[in-house]
Amino acid sequence: MNVLQARPSTKSEVIQILGTPGSHYDIIEETPFSTVAKAWTTITDGEPRWIVVKSSSTVPRFSREPHDIVKEVRLMSTILTPNIVCIIGSFQDQQDLVQNIYMPYLPISLEDLLSSPFFSPHPFPPLRVPDEDARRLQEATFCTLAKSIMRQIICAVAYLHSDSRRIAHRDIKPGNIMLTKDGCVKLIDFGVSFCEKEDEAAKEHDLWPETSNKLYFEVSTGLPKPFVVPKYLRIGYPGAQWIRKTLFNGDRGEIGLAWSIFKIFGTPDSESWPEFEELPGAKSVVFNEVPPVPLAPLLPNLPPSTLRHPILDDDHDEAPANQLPTPSTSPKSESSSSSSTSSRSITRHPRPTPLDLIRRFLVYPSNQRLTAQEALTHGWFSNELTTAEADKRGIPKKYQSMTMLPHGYPEEPGARLGKVSQVRGVKRKRDDKVAAKTRKGGSALKASGGKTEACSGNQQWVLEEEDGEDQAVQEDIVDLEDPALVYEWKGKTLGEWLASVLLTIPAG
Repeated sequence: MNVLQARPSTKSEVIQILGTPGSHYDIIEETPFSTVAKAWTTITDGEPRWIVVKSSSTVPRFSREPHDIVKEVRLMSTILTPNIVCIIGSFQDQQDLVQNIYMPYLPISLEDLLSSPFFSPHPFPPLRVPDEDARRLQEATFCTLAKSIMRQIICAVAYLHSDSRRIAHRDIKPGNIMLTKDGCVKLIDFGVSFCEKEDEAAKEHDLWPETSNKLYFEVSTGLPKPFVVPKYLRIGYPGAQWIRKTLFNGDRGEIGLAWSIFKIFGTPDSESWPEFEELPGAKSVVFNEVPPVPLAPLLPNLPPSTLRHPILDDDHDEAPANQLPTPSTSPKSESSSSSSTSSRSITRHPRPTPLDLIRRFLVYPSNQRLTAQEALTHGWFSNELTTAEADKRGIPKKYQSMTMLPHGYPEEPGARLGKVSQVRGVKRKRDDKVAAKTRKGGSALKASGGKTEACSGNQQWVLEEEDGEDQAVQEDIVDLEDPALVYEWKGKTLGEWLASVLLTIPAG
C-alpha cells in the first residue's frame, strides 16, 4: 500500500460515492453541527473499500464557531504529503446547504494506542519476578514506537509550518492523529486551521473568516495525555483503571489552562518571556507570581534509560522547566553577528532524550522554542546519536531503540538523506551522480538526470544531496539530516509492532 493516496479526477466518482447503499453506511460520530460516517464503496481502482464521509452545514448559524468546513475543504485540497490525510473528493449540496468531504477510512487513532496499557516503557502486568531482560526489551519497544510515531507527526507539522504554507492546524490531539495498519501517521481535521498566506478573496465564502489581526483563540478541543498511574493504586490491582493525566489542565477554560502552565514554567515576566505582554489579553488577568519547577518529576513514566545518569550526566533533568542548557560555544557562533542566529543557537545543543525534546518545545520565548523543522534533527530521533548515547551508558545493542519508517514512506532507510521535496511537474538537472537503489518492500528508487527519484503511486519524490547546487522547490522541503532510518527492527515492521500493542500482546 502506498503512503500517498490518489485523488479522484472526475465528477462521476463523487456521484458514485453519493450512491452508496444505506446498508454500507455507518455513523462514527454525530454532533448537532456535523456528522462523521464510514461508507463501503468503489472509487477509482474497481476495488471496494471503506471511506470516511464528513458532513457539516454551510450555514453559519447551524455550524459551531469557529469550525468551518468550507475552509477545511479549501486548505486540505492544497495539501498532499504522507503524514496528512488526503481528500478523495468533496461535494456541496446546494439544496440542503451541506458540505461533504470524502477521505480514506483510518481505523486506528493515537488515542487508541494511548489507551493500551501495553504502550508503556514498563512491563504490563508487573513482573512477579524481576526480569531485567524483559524490562529493557519493553522499554526499547516503547521508545521505538514512540519515536517512530512522533517523528511522523513532526514531519506533518513541519510541512504545514513551511514558509510557503504557514498553516496552523490549531487542534492537534491524539483523537486527530490517525494511523494506518502499516504505522503511517495521518493528521486529520482542519476545521479550525488558519493559513497566514491566504488573501481576503480566498476567504470570501468562509463561514467564520479570520485574519492575522483577528484570530479565534478558543480553538483547542483536547490535550495530549502523558501516562500516570494513580498514586493510590498499583497496576496489578483488580479493578485498577488505566488512565492518562494531562501535563496541563484545560478543563477550566483558557485562563485555567494558562495558570496550569504557569504553575510549572513559572509566572511570565520581562526576563522569562519578554514578548508575553504583547500577546492579546495578557494584561487583562493578573496571576500570582510562582517560580518554575523541575519538569522531570511531573513525567514520572519517561523511559528510565533516558533520564539522568548519576555519573555521566549533569543535573539538567532537575533544572527548572523553563531553563535550557547553555550550548557549547564555537568560533563560528562567536564571530556571527546575526541576532537571529544567536537567538536560535540554543536549539543546536540538544541532548538525545525525550525530556530534552519536550522541554525545548515548551520554552516561553518563541525565538528559543524548538520549531518542527528543527525537531526533525533532534538527537532523540537520530539512530546514530541514540546508539552512541546507549554505548556511553553501557546499554547492550539488543536493548537499543530505533526510529522506524512505515513501508512505502518516501524516504530511503539506512541512508543519510539530504532533503526530500515533492515535485509537481518541475524538471531539474543536476551534475552530481547519485546511485540508483531499490527500496526494500516499498517503491523503487531510480536515477534520472543526476538525481534520485522515489516513485510512490501517482506522486514523485526527489532525494537530493545536501550540498547540491540546485535547490528543491522550497514549499515542499522537509529537512532530513542524519536519519539512518530503518523499515524493520528485531525482525518486525512498524505495523507489526503497532499491532502487537493494540492486540494487547506483550511486545518483545
